[in-house]
Amino acid sequence: MQVNTCVGAFLDSGGQGASGYSNNEDFTYTICPDNPGDAISVNFITAQFSVAGGAPIDNGNSTAAAVIGNYTGNSLQGQIVSATNGNTSGCLTFVWHSNGAGTGVFAGSITCYVPCTRPVAAAVMGEAAPAHICVGESITFNGSASTAA
Repeated sequence: MQVNTCVGAFLDSGGQGASGYSNNEDFTYTICPDNPGDAISVNFITAQFSVAGGAPIDNGNSTAAAVIGNYTGNSLQGQIVSATNGNTSGCLTFVWHSNGAGTGVFAGSITCYVPCTRPVAAAVMGEAAPAHICVGESITFNGSASTAA
């Protein structure tokens, strides 16, 4: 399932105020931003998973994207998971597998943010490459095409 939103809650299958997720659940949930160029961030207010097995969070719009992490127990509680700067979709994909040996609860607050523009270092040399310089000679570099973050 995929949703496009910049506000709301990411809840376990039990829903708000319920008993949490059940045994033997299996789902994939992708959250994408409403606006192109934005990115998703989820603040896990509650995350108490069974330690019997974890599931990954992927940095992109599918399970083919790079994995951000796998979480069990309460290691995700109080953490913020955000799409990285290299993620052009701005989406996060959550893959959930609960086994038959334990249940738990999770709830996260969904927000969007505008990722920082990565700095670009672009310099050209005043001499042809490779530059052969002797002691005491100078060479000029022009970095005006560089940009700050």
